[in-house]
Amino acid sequence: MADHEAAQAEGVLQALFGDVFARSTIRKNSSHLLDNIGPRLSGSAGGAAAQSFVEETLKKSGLDEVKTEPFPVLGWERGPLVIEVLSPGKKTVHAFALGLSCSTPEAGLCCDVIDAGYGAPHDFTECKGEVKGKFVLAEDGGPEGKRACHRSVKLSAAARAGAAGFLFISREKGDLPKTGTCAFSKLSSIPGVGISREHGMGMRRMLNSGRVVSVRMAMKNRVFDAKAANVIGILRGREIPGEYVYFGGHLDSWDISDGAMDNGSGVLVALEAARALAGLPERPRRSIAACFFMGEETGLCGSMHHVRSNKAVLDNIISYMNLDIVSEPVQLIAGGSRACFPLLDRVTDILAPIGIDNKIGISLGLHSDHLNFLLEGVPTLSWKCSFRDESTRFCHSSADTPEKNDTRGLLSCACATAALVHAQAEVAGRPAFRIPPGEVREMLEHAGLRQELEMEQAWPF
Repeated sequence: MADHEAAQAEGVLQALFGDVFARSTIRKNSSHLLDNIGPRLSGSAGGAAAQSFVEETLKKSGLDEVKTEPFPVLGWERGPLVIEVLSPGKKTVHAFALGLSCSTPEAGLCCDVIDAGYGAPHDFTECKGEVKGKFVLAEDGGPEGKRACHRSVKLSAAARAGAAGFLFISREKGDLPKTGTCAFSKLSSIPGVGISREHGMGMRRMLNSGRVVSVRMAMKNRVFDAKAANVIGILRGREIPGEYVYFGGHLDSWDISDGAMDNGSGVLVALEAARALAGLPERPRRSIAACFFMGEETGLCGSMHHVRSNKAVLDNIISYMNLDIVSEPVQLIAGGSRACFPLLDRVTDILAPIGIDNKIGISLGLHSDHLNFLLEGVPTLSWKCSFRDESTRFCHSSADTPEKNDTRGLLSCACATAALVHAQAEVAGRPAFRIPPGEVREMLEHAGLRQELEMEQAWPF
């Protein structure tokens, strides 16, 4: 950076850090969002309360415009659930319905269990004939060194092989069954549940010893037409108001906990960064948009609605910084390619004093709101973070509660996010350019993501 640009960036960084660490609203916002409101499933009363809270908080923060974007969602509400091993022996299994799972018949289903390992599509190649009419047991994650498939892909593969139901083993020890969507924006084709690692591995041991494992599954979930709304806060640029630097994360959470890490952490950081940016004495050259998307957990619905509704102006979005499960930032991650960020090194120079790794990482992932931007060629960014006490292991479980968040880590992330967003909005040259469709396709295929996107009916080419 030129000397005057460096001095200006240093001054902004100091102002942002001073504001955030001296006047932080993170604890106050956390108390209301996570303790008072708690679970925020899209289409629920908690989700609507969270939308209203964020809208009012952004208005009080002094942004130039705050708007909502309503859109339809498939409402889903979990009901009674029983999973029990009938033989050998008899025991109740600790479990949660997977999100958007269909119900079983009223009397339930009694089926033998077959172990499909990690449950990736290729795991069903040899045992396909043995799956029909059985409950498929599949473990979260994937083999070491290989990309793990999403649970929705595993359930879909099990259904195609003729399975009657899906038992998803948590990767975390300590009786922590997980929820999470098993279909995107639609009801699943077969019922699916998340079970604890201890119960799942117990079934696996019995199957490996040659015993037949029989399980009863009975659950009744409610589905209904519902609405949710994204909340967008705008700071108008002083010179190029038609260009935008986006940042934010998903506001919704699962219904079995307060959703503190996933994604209360990202919401709290985005609210704090927006407040600090609005408090600077001068607006940057470009506009800044703080985005809070609903419907992420059930199929990236809110960000999809936003991108599809704004296709005509996607060229004017410089980048989207996604905040999904965050804490102390240690490295900036660019989504798939450095070529679309010609000035990124200059922009990130300002983060060196706060210990951010000056080597920018490259990663291309699915299943968060950045994906809908990336599929349209909008450059994406995220943080690699350091978490205390293995707190991320509690995401999607009933233990994702407020004490799992590290307040100091959230403060640092808010400062770094605000500084990076401001730097992109202020730099004279355009810091990022939209990626052509052919290059997006090449990146996705090179990363081995085509099959998974096709199975989720999300391959855009």
